Amino acid sequence: MFTELNRMRDSLDKVGELKRFQDGVFRQFLELPHLRIFGGRLCQLLLCREVNHPGGNTYEMWFRVGQTNIRFGKLEFYLVTGLQFGTILTSVVRGYEDVEGGVLDRCFDGKVPTFHTILNRLDEGNFDKSDDAIKLSYLFLLGHVLLGIKY
Repeated sequence: MFTELNRMRDSLDKVGELKRFQDGVFRQFLELPHLRIFGGRLCQLLLCREVNHPGGNTYEMWFRVGQTNIRFGKLEFYLVTGLQFGTILTSVVRGYEDVEGGVLDRCFDGKVPTFHTILNRLDEGNFDKSDDAIKLSYLFLLGHVLLGIKY
């Protein structure tokens, strides 16, 4: 995982988007290669940041990350694990809809990429729009780092 995060960082730097990514919500993940933290350790660090949030429900957990409280409830549990309980909004469980002219069209001819192809595309650094590097980095982080999907 650390090698892939370094590749992502280098790719963002190469296309001039590293500063913008560092200003975003996933900036802490760029420090993981230096800290040598793996997924289990990351979960432990999040659990150590649990807070009691005013108005929070008994079926959700809140964590303090930086200056922001982040909620992990039923919907987030479903999105991470795929295990459904209760009613889930159809907007969450409906299939993928291609956006004409979107990042997947521009970078992968409308096909859903693997994480390997995302990293290869980041390595190439050839983008029609500069923010495509940011979007592909988000896809990589969400799938490979946060959800632990193997490629």
